[in-house]
Amino acid sequence: MTTPLVSVAIPVFNGMPFLEAAIESVIQQDYTNVEIIISDDGSSDDSRKFINDISDERTVKLLNQQNAGIFGNLNRCVARSKGDYIQIMSQDDVMGLGYISGQVRSLQMQPQAGFVYSGCRYIDSKGAFLGDSSADGTPELIDRATYNWIASHYAALPASISTVMIPRATINAIGVFDERYRVAGDIEYWNRISERFAVIRNPAMQIAIRTHINMATMHSKSELAYLSEEAMLTNWYRSLWSPEEYKEIERFRMKTRGVDHFQWILRAALRAQLGDALLGLRLLRNQFAVPEVAIWFLLRKLRLCSDVRPTLPVLRRV
Repeated sequence: MTTPLVSVAIPVFNGMPFLEAAIESVIQQDYTNVEIIISDDGSSDDSRKFINDISDERTVKLLNQQNAGIFGNLNRCVARSKGDYIQIMSQDDVMGLGYISGQVRSLQMQPQAGFVYSGCRYIDSKGAFLGDSSADGTPELIDRATYNWIASHYAALPASISTVMIPRATINAIGVFDERYRVAGDIEYWNRISERFAVIRNPAMQIAIRTHINMATMHSKSELAYLSEEAMLTNWYRSLWSPEEYKEIERFRMKTRGVDHFQWILRAALRAQLGDALLGLRLLRNQFAVPEVAIWFLLRKLRLCSDVRPTLPVLRRV
């Protein structure tokens, strides 16, 4: 059997100091039929110099001046890729030695899948272990009904884009990431794929997802973008359910995601970022009744309620 070519797509923007470890972990993989496509998005740190100095002959280097954002930059990688499979890789994360091999095996075992996402470990800026995804009770083969249920309640299955490998056939059928989204383009893309394909979960935890204070998702503008873009995705979720069913889902999301957003708005106000806090409130109001969110926030703070975890089959339907 011919060994499939895997294109590892690495979109980069100001990736130092973690970029070196990320790329080295790709170069050292035991799966060798790989091309490594690194697309820099106009970095102002030493990322471009480091990328230029990489000597591995399997590497394609795209050094761009125009900042296209993470999903535009990822689309550049995909456009230059030749692989049968595209493995996405964040500039912050670290692959274990057999990670790509495991992802390929998962897709070969389930050739009908639109993508595979893997389990993962979580590390801090120094590489210290923070936890893992071992408690994920999601089935390994996720049909459309199951995907709809999970996505409607929790918004995303993969913990990180670095856990995802996509067959070329999926991209040919679905297209690429929607560049109108700054932070939720991955969620929108997984939703689109789920309309045509099953999704599979590779439970192996052979990649480490890094958390640090300079992550793009930690910035205040990212939180505001999440608020705005989650509202853009609401109509897709609502279309899957009857009004009565969606009302229950919306109530669950208010207690979870709504409260998380409300906490961020309060922190922004305490940091005297009043403009961001006020804009956040306006965006939150587009999705939820803010007084109800505030009540659930207080109940959680006072430990008068526990996190609600609905059982998977309850609301599921095709």
